[in-house]
Amino acid sequence: MVYQLFTPLLRSQKALDHFRKKRLFTYTRPALYEALLNNGHYIFTQQKAGTNYLCNVLAFYNSRLIGTPCNDFDRISEFGVVRGVQKSATRLRHALDFAQTGHPVYFQSHDFIDVPTKHAIVVSRSVLDYAVSSYHFHYVNFSKRRRQKTVDDALGPIVENYIRRHKGQRQAVRNAARATTVRYEALKQDPHTAFSRVITDIHGRCDTAALSAALEDASVKRVTTGEFERTNNEMVKRAGVSLIRSGTIGEGQEFFSPEQRNFVFDALASQDIDPENPFNDGWNQ
Repeated sequence: MVYQLFTPLLRSQKALDHFRKKRLFTYTRPALYEALLNNGHYIFTQQKAGTNYLCNVLAFYNSRLIGTPCNDFDRISEFGVVRGVQKSATRLRHALDFAQTGHPVYFQSHDFIDVPTKHAIVVSRSVLDYAVSSYHFHYVNFSKRRRQKTVDDALGPIVENYIRRHKGQRQAVRNAARATTVRYEALKQDPHTAFSRVITDIHGRCDTAALSAALEDASVKRVTTGEFERTNNEMVKRAGVSLIRSGTIGEGQEFFSPEQRNFVFDALASQDIDPENPFNDGWNQ
């Protein structure tokens, strides 16, 4: 098993030090990713599409399956969910240890990992709403970028990122033995139904009580409160301004001018992406 192969390596302090200094994955990426993603579940999300929410719910659900309920956002890797699989050997080690329980493990990335996978979970979002959230998070929240970028200046790079990830998601679905596609809007509007479908795709069934508890523990209110309690970010400590912004569905229609909306839609159309239904464009062909 991949877990038996890699866990001793990642338990080694020498390997961990090497990873932190030089990024272990830089040297072993193809083989390691293929081994991981053929034994776990590959979560490939657009940015600003509920990544934290999805990962937190799946981890908290896992914790209940093994009889050790946990709602600590800083411990999700201990329950089999690695956010940013390229970034932390420690989190990866936690997930590999959790895999010994026989329950699912998940490896999340905002970037396309081009290897065959057992199961891909891809999450997308309305491009206009994504663009609003990306603009606020990546530009408005950081004063240096705010001075440099107007909405018109930022919109091109924002849409380019969306298209690049969308193309990667298409290929990730083709690379996967099976795939689950998820809309951010479904996670927001009817989380119990959306997560029940995802979990059933993975487990074959869904424990509704465990899911309800996981959804409560991963609520926006708890995330926001937790950020204020534990963050060291000076913006939050001095001004009480949270970096967490709960976007509303459909807000992009009002935020952007008709010209800006047309720019976005034309960019997607040039890449054969349906802006209204990004999953309805031949992903499995």
